[in-house]
Amino acid sequence: VLYSEAKLHLPDVEISFCAIGEPSCHMLQVCDFRAGKDLEEGINAIHPCGQDEYFEVTLDYYANHCSMPKAKKGLFVVCGNEPFRPEIEPTHLEKYCGDKGRKKTKTADVIEALQKKFDLYMLYVPTIEGIKAWEGAFGKQMVFKMEDPRRIIDCIIGLCAIYADDYAAFEKRLAIRQTPEQVKQVLGTLHAASGKKG
Repeated sequence: VLYSEAKLHLPDVEISFCAIGEPSCHMLQVCDFRAGKDLEEGINAIHPCGQDEYFEVTLDYYANHCSMPKAKKGLFVVCGNEPFRPEIEPTHLEKYCGDKGRKKTKTADVIEALQKKFDLYMLYVPTIEGIKAWEGAFGKQMVFKMEDPRRIIDCIIGLCAIYADDYAAFEKRLAIRQTPEQVKQVLGTLHAASGKKG
């Protein structure tokens, strides 16, 4: 659904999925940028594991190891319910990113580098208080509080439409696919990014 709907707004879209875990299991699982049926193969290779989310390792990986030679500035959406840690341990950078000899790294510096490659958004499900850390790092206007995580896919599609300056078409499609209450939840979450009042 995500790919099919995003493609309506961004015809050449390719998606890189990433699962974020903890050091006791799979902290970082990254799929190459893919399209169409290849996306399913990438998702099926991901193994959900762990309760803690080490976002900062993933942010560093995409800042320093993600190449998009044919793309303009990309769209980067983080989904989760925890704040990031202010620093990244060198052992994590070596084990999961293959970076030997790096010192402890400030996450704020990594986010600053990542912002040069992507427009950064955060969809935050507030089961744990931590949204202010994301607002401070990404900018308050780029962080969205979600009451229902089941609306995450629709919100990502909406962000793709905003990125493509095609939000009106997204609203029409959303009304066809979802119930009035679901539409209200999604549009309520995204109203600030859409530039609309309410």
